[in-house]
Amino acid sequence: MQFINNNLKKNNIIILFFSLLIVSVKWIYSFYLYDEDIFLRIIQDTGDNAYYPLIKSFSDLNLNPGYSEKYGNLSFVSFPFLSLITNSFFFKFFNGYSFILLELICIFLFFKIFLHIFLELGVDSNRALLFILITFSLIKILHTMTLFNINIIEIVKLNFASFYSLRFPRPIITNLFLYAFIYYLIKFYKSEKNEFNYLIILSILMGLSLNSFFYHAVNEFFFLLIVFFLKFRLNFINIIIINYKKIIISIIIGLTFLSIFLYQINFSEVDFSERLGIFNVDSNQKIILIKYLKDFVLKKEFIILFIINTLIFIYLNNSVLKIFYIAFIGSLISSAFVFLTFNKGVDYYHFINLIVIFSLLHFIVFLFFIFDQICRFIFNQKKYLFFNNILIILTLSFIILFDFNNYNNSQINKVVRFNKNELIDYIKKNDLFENKKLEIFTLNNDISIWLILNDFRNFSILPVSLWTSKTNNHLEKELYSTANFFSLDLQKFNKLIKNEIKLWRYKNDFIYNFFGRKYLANNFTHYDDDFLDYSDHEVEFIKKNNMLIAHQVIIPKSEINRLESNFLISNNKITPDIVIVDTKEFSIFSTIPSSYCLIFKNETFKIYISNNLKDYCN
Repeated sequence: MQFINNNLKKNNIIILFFSLLIVSVKWIYSFYLYDEDIFLRIIQDTGDNAYYPLIKSFSDLNLNPGYSEKYGNLSFVSFPFLSLITNSFFFKFFNGYSFILLELICIFLFFKIFLHIFLELGVDSNRALLFILITFSLIKILHTMTLFNINIIEIVKLNFASFYSLRFPRPIITNLFLYAFIYYLIKFYKSEKNEFNYLIILSILMGLSLNSFFYHAVNEFFFLLIVFFLKFRLNFINIIIINYKKIIISIIIGLTFLSIFLYQINFSEVDFSERLGIFNVDSNQKIILIKYLKDFVLKKEFIILFIINTLIFIYLNNSVLKIFYIAFIGSLISSAFVFLTFNKGVDYYHFINLIVIFSLLHFIVFLFFIFDQICRFIFNQKKYLFFNNILIILTLSFIILFDFNNYNNSQINKVVRFNKNELIDYIKKNDLFENKKLEIFTLNNDISIWLILNDFRNFSILPVSLWTSKTNNHLEKELYSTANFFSLDLQKFNKLIKNEIKLWRYKNDFIYNFFGRKYLANNFTHYDDDFLDYSDHEVEFIKKNNMLIAHQVIIPKSEINRLESNFLISNNKITPDIVIVDTKEFSIFSTIPSSYCLIFKNETFKIYISNNLKDYCN
């Protein structure tokens, strides 16, 4: 027992060292390059920062943020608050540094979970550490291999991208619940007694998944169901009777989490759910979904993967590795179940991604076993340990170099970043901004997030509608009032909201951010289900983009006419105390009323303040 404890302690130290190395590369370089406020640094260097205002709001126990003095008694946001509870808790105590700390903790937990998974599969700790690093680097390896322009590699990379990364909150935190579930599922499957203690843990993890990323919860339910029947077979009824107390406790835990999920869905702002991209699904659409799934599984690439994985499953016979095959089959069943039964839909591509991830994961873990057997045959134990350690060093070096190169290449527009920092420094040093109730206008995402994280809560308009539970009617009125404030005519207003092609799809970034996916358009669903309400070119793009394309937005002609008509009859104007203009991205908002004076200017930003604050105009 002492030996086991010493081994676990040693392994924890090793994976903590790995985690520190991986996390520190980006942040050491960031602190070396830039002298910045910590909030601006995490906004710039943590990738997708879209959820940070919600993290801040939830940390203040505010589930219906309005970010305006004008609105009260708003409904809840329907974004699952438990998905951000970890971020919100850490943010409350560590502020901006919480994101760096969480990166370290989450990578450590990812390594620890997979270390225990490999140990349960019978891999010794040295080989397990190597396999963990390779597993963690898979998406980086696939990204590097796309340089060869092989189509199948690009497809696999796109589908495997959500396996694990440091994007908050998904998958950096949500996927930890999923992989912990798989670990305890293995424990449940292997255990000869007290296995129903693991069932209680599985219920808790499933509940956390339900309220953070429900796609995982649906899959986990079917994983557990299949394993349960596979483990107990025809004796499962007697097993349920014998262990009824723990099963009842597990059900109560599950229903508690389900109640939280349903409460938030049913009492949240309906318009917010629409902006999230949630839509109704009728019986005809269910037929389309099942047809898509059928076509997906009949593709030659999937058939090859299915045959390979099935042969591995048969070859391994009773090996516990079959849990990964069960996860693969369970992801297929859960997708079919959701497609057939759910009357609402959103982001179906996540179900398809999970099918691909588990099919590949089963295959890759099997390759690890084959690799292990070959190395044991070629090398004696001492030489194998040396070879294993060399591979660990090489894999870790690849991860560090890849991350360094990736971060270095992302720092293209340093001028804009320096300009943001200059603006933030000015705000922090000017005592005008000590009054956080002053109304502020800005449409720059990063500056808006920085202001929100620093307790500014009164905005004329928000650039991203998913930060607030305002209704669509509220948002539209703010849009008209903003356009009137900047003296936009109908032509400029139309330019602001018109449908635009971006690369391979229609996506006006302003409309996508401001109205979310209210105007989602693909061949499965679009705003009014009337192709006559779109131009021929728009119809062409709608028809060729399938249901997995969840970020194409096209406003139908009738809606554009309505927005324009309402704009023309609107006389309201916003009345900000402070106007922060992004001259690079939003040049359309350049006509500032004469009742404002300029107090700050650099290459990217200008700050104007109302003459009512004339003491600061100098």
